[in-house]
Amino acid sequence: MPEGHFFCTWARSADGEAAGCLVHVERDFFCQGRWFKAYYGTLLSVSPRHRGRGIGERLIHFALDWAFEARGAELEVGMFDLGQAGRPVHVKSVRSYGRGFDIVETGPITVWVTTANLAKGVRYEPLQGITRVAAWPGVSRLFEFHASSSDLAVTPVPPMPPDHNRLANACTMGFGWTGSVPVMYAGNGPSGGTFGFAFGANERCAIAHHVVTLIKRGEPDGKVGVIQFIDRGTATVASNVRPIRYVTARLLTAGCFAVLILDTGVLPRRALLRARYVPTPRKVSFDISGQRERLESLGSLSTPYFIDMY
Repeated sequence: MPEGHFFCTWARSADGEAAGCLVHVERDFFCQGRWFKAYYGTLLSVSPRHRGRGIGERLIHFALDWAFEARGAELEVGMFDLGQAGRPVHVKSVRSYGRGFDIVETGPITVWVTTANLAKGVRYEPLQGITRVAAWPGVSRLFEFHASSSDLAVTPVPPMPPDHNRLANACTMGFGWTGSVPVMYAGNGPSGGTFGFAFGANERCAIAHHVVTLIKRGEPDGKVGVIQFIDRGTATVASNVRPIRYVTARLLTAGCFAVLILDTGVLPRRALLRARYVPTPRKVSFDISGQRERLESLGSLSTPYFIDMY
């Protein structure tokens, strides 16, 4: 990322060991048609040997000072897995910040997934409950993505940046394209990129994606593709399905054992199913933090969202 587009807060032990960190990425953020300067907080982590000492809360307080006072932020945005430790720490930290700060949260958002090899995917993330039926011999193929010649026959074009007003009117909340997509998902290299697509005379859409490395004890490091932003543009739902399948096929061919997509409501769920994605038990929510008076003006937050999983 370009210098000045982010800052990182570190906690260090007396002997110089890194004890924790928190990254904030600068973003233009819209909510209910209004635009704000915001920071997207991510990668909150405290080393296991230093947990239970309030380090996470101090990291967040220090970072909020830096974002709101030194950088002039109006809001902070974060994404958290429901039921995980990071979210309670974040909620407690924001509400104890002592300056009239509070949090508005979205409802649960489901993570969807596809894979070309269900057996390999299950080694990293075991199936739960009734979904274990998908791993039975002869059944697994029904849940796997197998690219067809038509999937790879799609020809990408340079993406056309969407009009910010259109984005803000089409979605309840999200990040501005200019300060998010070209900065975070530029080009089309091995770690991610952005594809544009054109169909017929007037149909256009775009998809931004990137690749993360999943580390699990006892397994080799695995690559996971993440479809981050989908700009429906002027394309129909059916025309949006084709690009999703194309990007998915590219990521799986490049060595990703699975591809994730967040059900932000930008596309109907039938489109995700047609693209060969299925819902997982994993659910996340987005938290918007800031002065209580500003948050009260935002109202309720319902999909669709133009926001990434970073």
